[in-house]
Amino acid sequence: MRSMSFRGAVAAVGVVVIALTGCSGTKLPKGVPFEVRGTPVASTSVDIAHNVFDPAIIQIPSGSTVTWVNHDDVPHTVKLLDQTGKLLQLPSHSVSSELFGLPTTVYYLCSIHPFMHGKVIVENRAGFGGSGSA
Repeated sequence: MRSMSFRGAVAAVGVVVIALTGCSGTKLPKGVPFEVRGTPVASTSVDIAHNVFDPAIIQIPSGSTVTWVNHDDVPHTVKLLDQTGKLLQLPSHSVSSELFGLPTTVYYLCSIHPFMHGKVIVENRAGFGGSGSA
């Protein structure tokens, strides 16, 4: 039996990666290179610890302020991947907040550690199903 060539192995891995990333069925907004997996949590607070946003996906009513709390010994940022492109700086052991007015979904990442991803789902206050509090 002949072993698979290096080229063949690379091609096979490429096909698997394309198949896995293409199967999500989610069309991402322009400029968002990733999907955030998980269950949305009704919360206005996101903890940052061990290079992870927790919870990764929050669901809030419109007009709410989200607070990110950096518990790490290293700095982080929250780079909003929306039309504002706002960048919140979070030195170690600090807090930063942002007001979300209109219903939308905003993806974000840490520009220092771009493997850190999060998502804020802003819903119409009248139809909001969560508590909207931490």
